[in-house]
Amino acid sequence: MPSSAPSFLWPAAFLPEVSIACRAPLTARGFGHRYLSPTHALHLHGYHGRVNIDGILYDLAPGDITFSPARRSSCYDLPRPGWHWCVHFQPAPGRRGDRLRFPRHFSLGAYRWHGQQRMQRLADLWTQTNGRSPRSRLYEAILTVEFQHFLLWLAEILLPSSARADAGRRGQRAVQQAAAWIAGHFNEPLLIPTLAERLQVSQNYLARRFREHFGMTMSHYLLTQRLQYAHHLLTNTDMPVGHIARQVGLPDPRHFNKQFRRFYGQAPSLARVQRKSITPA
Repeated sequence: MPSSAPSFLWPAAFLPEVSIACRAPLTARGFGHRYLSPTHALHLHGYHGRVNIDGILYDLAPGDITFSPARRSSCYDLPRPGWHWCVHFQPAPGRRGDRLRFPRHFSLGAYRWHGQQRMQRLADLWTQTNGRSPRSRLYEAILTVEFQHFLLWLAEILLPSSARADAGRRGQRAVQQAAAWIAGHFNEPLLIPTLAERLQVSQNYLARRFREHFGMTMSHYLLTQRLQYAHHLLTNTDMPVGHIARQVGLPDPRHFNKQFRRFYGQAPSLARVQRKSITPA
């Protein structure tokens, strides 16, 4: 159950910039070392002990989550060495729009194992972001989206069970139908008001539920579908690049090239050249 501690707020529409995600050891005793970071920190604790965050003391147990706000002090007292999963992320530049509200300390309870698996995934992705290759930039983008999805998941499990069930029933079908429509019509313009009217929900409701479910907007989901199919055509057919761009709904060659480079870290022509250079073993 969440405690009555002060809340940590995060703008729901803002993509978090992750500085580090890892599994870290901790040997602190007697609140002897003070931590003061310019980033926010989310910890999933794997030990018993106590933490003092910004002057408030919390008892810790395995499976507990804490949020340590940026530029606020924290210190620990553990009876024996332990470890925790941590994600440090940059503060958001503004506070406009809807915000997710988290207690600074709460237990995952029955969701502990699932939370650990998600944190492991974030740590694995962070190791792939090191370096300057296009592939590392791709992993950085994936890490950003997956951590935002993790925050949304935490916000969802903190809802009362009845409210969570009602929200799921209202939005699940609309989100699934929207994703199915996009997958079958990704070469067509996406008119969200028209799609929302077709599904008999409001435009804002559909957009919010879609982002909560997939961790991205419908427009970004559509672009992902287009570029993934374009990559498939480039590496599996001899269609001209311009024809492929038109086939996936991105007829402007310069715009197609720019978006493909941003997503895959290379030009469409290079993706095709690399495919041709591969010979069967």
